[in-house]
Amino acid sequence: MMQKLIKYPIFIIALTLCLTACERVIDIDLNEDNPMLVVDGNLTNLEDFQTILLTRTGSYFGGDNLENITGAEVAVTDNEGNRVAFTESPAGVYKAINFKTAPEITYTLNINSEGKTYTAVSKMLNAVPIDSLSYIWKERSFGTPEGNYISVNFSTIARDEAYYWIAVEGDSAVNIRNSSPYFLVNNFGAVGTRSIELPFYTFKPGYATIKLHTLDKEAFDYYNNLNEIITNPGQNPFTGIPQNPTTNIKGGALGFFGTVATSVDSILIK
Repeated sequence: MMQKLIKYPIFIIALTLCLTACERVIDIDLNEDNPMLVVDGNLTNLEDFQTILLTRTGSYFGGDNLENITGAEVAVTDNEGNRVAFTESPAGVYKAINFKTAPEITYTLNINSEGKTYTAVSKMLNAVPIDSLSYIWKERSFGTPEGNYISVNFSTIARDEAYYWIAVEGDSAVNIRNSSPYFLVNNFGAVGTRSIELPFYTFKPGYATIKLHTLDKEAFDYYNNLNEIITNPGQNPFTGIPQNPTTNIKGGALGFFGTVATSVDSILIK
């Protein structure tokens, strides 16, 4: 589930997870004289084809000067001894077809590019099903526009490291606060039924699709970092960001690699 790269091209990516890999804070000179490989890689449980995007940009936050990295060798292995090689098409986009992921399997990304080797590790979690979706009309109140608000109802799993990213799709959705696309939920290790109202969207009549992505702490922290950067666009590497970008890529690259355990449900807003 690769999302279109837009204003924040190396950040606005499909959900990536990392259960067993160690997330590291990098401290490097992110300027046009120090271009670096950027990995936008994720494996999904919803499709049987997977995509890894490799780019390079002179500025870590440069919106329009991405360079696709061609000619790399990209492969993913798992802890059961299977290996899948990715084929480049188009330039800088590496794909594998008939590659279905499975829960509780650890996947290792291996990239060889321009004489350098990069690796990352992620374990696919079990997707948490959405029990139901509901919505309610709210009148305008202080700080809250009037409109239909959706609640996502699901049962949390007995896992201390369980975190969630709730994503919204469909023309019915209206982002009322111009907020980041990363609406994150910290489960704090709790087990039981959760009902999470989406505070940043109202919904017009029509169908809305909700995706519940299960995260581990490394991915949760990563997306929290992205939220800070997206919601504070003036804080960049040249004016000082709250913290250095995090990455789980070993070998001197930027970005993130992981797996996505997703459940999906839709609701008709009348």
